[in-house]
Amino acid sequence: MLCGIAALEAQAQQAGMEVGPSSFIFNFDENANGLMDLNGGGWAGHGGITAVDPTTGTRTLMYTVNAAGLVANGDVRIYDDVIGVGGHISDVLRFTDSNGDIAGQTADRMFFYSDDMDGDLADKGIPAVLFPNDGGGILEVNGAFTWIPNGAGFNVYNGISDVPEPASFSLVILGGLVGLRRLLRRKQG
Repeated sequence: MLCGIAALEAQAQQAGMEVGPSSFIFNFDENANGLMDLNGGGWAGHGGITAVDPTTGTRTLMYTVNAAGLVANGDVRIYDDVIGVGGHISDVLRFTDSNGDIAGQTADRMFFYSDDMDGDLADKGIPAVLFPNDGGGILEVNGAFTWIPNGAGFNVYNGISDVPEPASFSLVILGGLVGLRRLLRRKQG
């Protein structure tokens, strides 16, 4: 019976949800610019690199996401119009590990794929095969999106799909600070 409960809990973890004791807010874009706030300790640079995704063999943008412990594996679909059937997937966040495991709770890296082809590091197209673990996906609005696995607020991913001017990235940082404030209020309440 306990094994069955553990299996159900494991299945409930959505891609990117931490399975360790900590949490973070992560702001990032398609060109390896990133900032992370781990446990409310303040913002620090957390840039990405280009690396080979072991699930596709494609060299694309990768960020590490294990600052707070391992996160759940799988894909997060990002739509730029209608979510679901008939909608257009504009970006994918793929959470995996060095072995390319797409299931489980072993992810320590996030690969960022975009269908835009304007020269950004993530502009590699959408992988041919997806492994959704996102509760139906999320919607991009004005080139930005937020992924909060299970809506729990432990990890918050604020992404920019269309890389903005530096001033626009500052707005994403401001949005992350607002998210952090809400998270702290929830923890206090």
